[in-house]
Amino acid sequence: MRSSNNMEEVVKKNLNFAASAKMRERILADVINAHEDSSKTKSALAGPNIRSIIMKSPITKLAAAAMIVIATVLLITILDKSTTPAYAIEQTIDALKNVRFVHLIERNQSGEIADERWIELDSDGNQIRYRQDTLPNFLDIEDGETVAMYRKDKDTVVLYDPKEKGFTIGPISKFLGSLAEQKFIIDENVEYRGRPTHRVRSLMAIQDVFVDPETFLPIAGAGFEISYESQPKGTFEIIIPDGYIMIDKRPGAKLTVEPEWLKEYEAADKNFQRGKQALREGEFETAVSLFKHVVNNQPQRNWAWYWLGRAHYELGEYDLAIYEFTKTLEIVGNFSYCHYSRALAYSQKGMDHAAKEDLDKALPWMILALRYPEATTMFEMADQPFGGKSYQATNKEAQARMINRLRSATGHNFGHKPNSSAEENEQAISAWEDWFENSG
Repeated sequence: MRSSNNMEEVVKKNLNFAASAKMRERILADVINAHEDSSKTKSALAGPNIRSIIMKSPITKLAAAAMIVIATVLLITILDKSTTPAYAIEQTIDALKNVRFVHLIERNQSGEIADERWIELDSDGNQIRYRQDTLPNFLDIEDGETVAMYRKDKDTVVLYDPKEKGFTIGPISKFLGSLAEQKFIIDENVEYRGRPTHRVRSLMAIQDVFVDPETFLPIAGAGFEISYESQPKGTFEIIIPDGYIMIDKRPGAKLTVEPEWLKEYEAADKNFQRGKQALREGEFETAVSLFKHVVNNQPQRNWAWYWLGRAHYELGEYDLAIYEFTKTLEIVGNFSYCHYSRALAYSQKGMDHAAKEDLDKALPWMILALRYPEATTMFEMADQPFGGKSYQATNKEAQARMINRLRSATGHNFGHKPNSSAEENEQAISAWEDWFENSG
């Protein structure tokens, strides 16, 4: 066991094992967002001791459009100065100031486009217009005055006021204050799909963004390919196709009879919030009923799928939990806490190999989070599905909860306690790092 107070050595060491060549392809993750005494709180997904799974061999989306753009464009600009490499981040900042169009493409496993988005920005970073085409049935367009929700499977277009139902992401400057204290890690001159890039790793979002070394602009992140060309003519035009029904819900519009499916679609927003509340209060059957309604009417809502899986796990219905965690991963591509949760469900089923594969994807970030509390953010959000002050955990609380997750998954206990001295906890963290680096 060793102890080190040299932060630069710690950073370098963590990167060596967490971002090794073998691991780099396995720890990409999806953006988006604890206040009990963790010494009295077990892991939210208490599972079996799966130490034997780990020790057998070496450990080697629908997010909102706003958060995806922030994750893929702004993460580059808010770098912790203590880790700034030779690559001049200011060049990316200057390049982004000239961006007026952002084009994002997400592909399925067959390489076909599954989700395509266009965003137009003004000189201050405010969104002017937006388009998101999620195949095969969903299309949303915001032209600056109206939001149009196309449901191709229903031959219907629903019109909304942008203030009621919009996709606004700006101004960019508004986000800088809250993001300025985050830590990022940069690897220069790495390959991304055969292209030379710089990789910026966000600890909070648990994801990577790849920057072109010539233009200094992000080219990929959060599962999306990113480019900046002007949009094709007509991209942001709202046109009602022949044979489609139009339902106008803007202020002052003539009242129309809404179809039942639209009522259910909009009711899903409220049931999503109710489902989180039920999950928090331990009313798991109620949570299942509410989240089922959400995913039936808003099937691309990844957090609904995830928390539905959580509720089924708590009820001991592991096959259903595995299915719903898998649906979450199909939408977001990668999500470390979801891999962790599914690993516990697999283990409950005795599916050791599948459990180990998921743990291999989650553990690098879990270990890294012991040094960097920012890396617990997505884990905290998944564990605390009800927002508010619950996310305002201290670093010490977040760290202790991560230790509890590691204990639940591995069966190991290296002595970390919330009330231990800083030196004692440093020794425990070093022991976790040594175990992870050398086990097997």
